[in-house]
Amino acid sequence: MGRGERMRRIIGPGASHCKRLFRVVSAQADPPRGDPSDSGVGSGRVNRADVWMIVAITLFWGLNYPIMKFVVTDYPPLTFRSLSFAIGLVALGAWLLRERGSLAALRVPRAERRDVFRLSVGSMIGWHLGLIYGVMLLNSGRAAIIGYTMPVWALVASVVFYGERFSWRGVLGVALALGATALLAMVELEAFLAAPLGVGVMLAGAVSWGVGTAMARNTRLGIDSESLTFWTLGIAMTVFVVGAVTFERSAWRLPDLPEALAMLYGGVVTFAFCYVGWFRVARKLPPVASSLSIMLVPVVGLFSGALMLGETITGFDLLALGLILAAMAAVLWPALRSALTPRRPPPC
Repeated sequence: MGRGERMRRIIGPGASHCKRLFRVVSAQADPPRGDPSDSGVGSGRVNRADVWMIVAITLFWGLNYPIMKFVVTDYPPLTFRSLSFAIGLVALGAWLLRERGSLAALRVPRAERRDVFRLSVGSMIGWHLGLIYGVMLLNSGRAAIIGYTMPVWALVASVVFYGERFSWRGVLGVALALGATALLAMVELEAFLAAPLGVGVMLAGAVSWGVGTAMARNTRLGIDSESLTFWTLGIAMTVFVVGAVTFERSAWRLPDLPEALAMLYGGVVTFAFCYVGWFRVARKLPPVASSLSIMLVPVVGLFSGALMLGETITGFDLLALGLILAAMAAVLWPALRSALTPRRPPPC
């Protein structure tokens, strides 16, 4: 199977399914405009649409790791990410224009613009700078492992900056997730030590994303998740375009078909779709719960890396999968049980 055909087979089904799921979730999960449950400090309640959103984000973000590695090996990383941001911004803007009839609803109140910028710095700019260079310097599975230490940094940021308290479930979940990360790291210890720069930038990106996750939970905004995603994408795209023009202009070239498909996947699926869902979940659940809810992403990254790039899966990977499932159960089970249990009609 050729390089281009393999990429088309991986990307194609995800793009079509995500379009349908985006329409369903947007209809079911968004509260009415002005509802405080989508305006900053989350309600802590999840519904069926939120659960399916978490599943979709896990799958699509997991696939994104080997897809990124596939591209940045030969294509300028800042330029690749700039084009993906631009595609995501256009796709999301077109969808919002179709659904709302006008982009006027995207306007951010002056008092909230600083908060939107801060969220973009943490959840978009810092994270994706670390991500693209980490993936370039490490293999996709190792990059995913380091990236998903993020819940630890979300926990630390929530305690340090917002004074939040965590139950025994949160502590247990973080401990199990750290155990899974350490287990996978031990398998590749020599490779980690041989590429300290890759580990460093990937870890810095994870810290940035963790801080951004805590900020999203504790920042009160009047705009909805779609508008927040649109503006954070736009801010990040501007920063990355400046970087690409400054540092990569001499390496610019037209992408080939597989690279173009990867950019399309990154823009439409991982940004326009997944980030809307991520901000929705992050604003409704506590930082530890929202972070651990997508802890299966590195597992998907490992298995898809084996499928697409020939990376090896070991028994340690399967053991780590069990630890991550246990972490998710410890933190999310009460909320998931409430969301999935049919509501009984009130007695007559």
